Amino acid sequence: MVNTNSALVAAQFDFANQDLRIARLKADQLQKDAELARSRNRITLILLGGSVLTAGLMGFNFLSLRRSSRRIEAANTRLNAANDSLEQALKAKSEFLATTSHEIRTPLNGILGVTQVLLADPNITPEVRDRVTLMHGAGETMRALVSDILDAAKIENGSLTIEKGETDLAGLLDDAGRFWTDKAEEKGLSLTVDRGETPARIVEDGPRLRQVVFNLLSNAIKFTDAGSVGLTAGVEGEGPAERLVIRVADSGIGIPLDQMEGIFESFRQVDSGVTRRFGGTGLGLSISRDLAEAMGGTLGVESELGRGSTFTLTLPLVRLSSSAAGMDEDPCPDGDVFLIVEANPLTQSVLKSVVAPLGLAAETAASLDAAMERLAAGGVSAVLVDAAGLGAEMEDRLQSVSRLAAAGARRIVVTWPSPDAETLHALGEAGAAQVIAKPISAARLIAALREGLDAKA
Repeated sequence: MVNTNSALVAAQFDFANQDLRIARLKADQLQKDAELARSRNRITLILLGGSVLTAGLMGFNFLSLRRSSRRIEAANTRLNAANDSLEQALKAKSEFLATTSHEIRTPLNGILGVTQVLLADPNITPEVRDRVTLMHGAGETMRALVSDILDAAKIENGSLTIEKGETDLAGLLDDAGRFWTDKAEEKGLSLTVDRGETPARIVEDGPRLRQVVFNLLSNAIKFTDAGSVGLTAGVEGEGPAERLVIRVADSGIGIPLDQMEGIFESFRQVDSGVTRRFGGTGLGLSISRDLAEAMGGTLGVESELGRGSTFTLTLPLVRLSSSAAGMDEDPCPDGDVFLIVEANPLTQSVLKSVVAPLGLAAETAASLDAAMERLAAGGVSAVLVDAAGLGAEMEDRLQSVSRLAAAGARRIVVTWPSPDAETLHALGEAGAAQVIAKPISAARLIAALREGLDAKA
């Protein structure tokens, strides 16, 4: 009995212990659940706070982006307005330079024409010749400066054009030699010209080629105090790869190796001391390289400081075909009046002086209509007219030549800037007997007119 009671008491004690353990387990579980709930609440609060913060940041960024976008739009508007103003300013500058250069060139060309006529007169005294030579040189320098400034503006706004046509290469090189020989001799330098095996006539932009060659010779003489300057021309390659190579070498001050490319930048010379000593704008070489590249060629330099420099101009060579090299020329008909069609009075006087050695009485007509009236009166042996005096467009110019021929002009001579083969043919069909390429010196114009008038006479 005692054992049974003891077992019952032990069982009751174990049951109580079990209940106690279960209660403890339940308490522990409740505590864990409470902690888990608190953790979840913290996480929820953190996530909620993060969401609010993210939303706030996104809103702030959105507002910032809108403000930045508005600022960019305003800046773009101001930039577009500035670009428009700049474009208008560049256009106005180019128009001003073109107009100004034309207004300067017209009287300047007249002055240079008169000086060329005077220098061609063997009867003037040495004292007068020296003065005229000085005036002519100053005029040529001024004309080159005007051309450089105008070309710099054209290159800057992309309006530079190349017009290739018949070019008297032999005459161009000879003219360069004659013109710069006097300037070289003034400094005690010798100037040599070697045309090599180059063709006499080629297809190229004659005025631009002349400008490059003159710029190179001007620089060579300017920066050489003693020794010599040489102008040489030759042909390299064969067939389609033929190249015209013109070199100007001097024994001058040379160029430092680290400044070889810098001299081709606008308004740049070797250093400020060079600018003070030799003068100049620093545009010549920059423009010359741009012109060379525009003509499809290159302009490079080799130099040794204190020993001299050699500038090399390389251009594609297009020989002038024999059929385009000249035109059938009618003999000089009866009559002794040489009629000059020119509106500018100064140019009229210059051309009258130029044709005087031909032995013909020169008369002038200020317009085509005035020329028609003079032709109707008879006694005119030849008519000289510039392309600009024939009209603005090619069709107008050809019709003007035909009108002159129909009015009784038996020999029509047209001066034309670098005419190509197609232009020569069209002018010949319209009635022109001779086309003389411009630019041309007074002496070569006289020779060309005499050659034309004597042909088949």
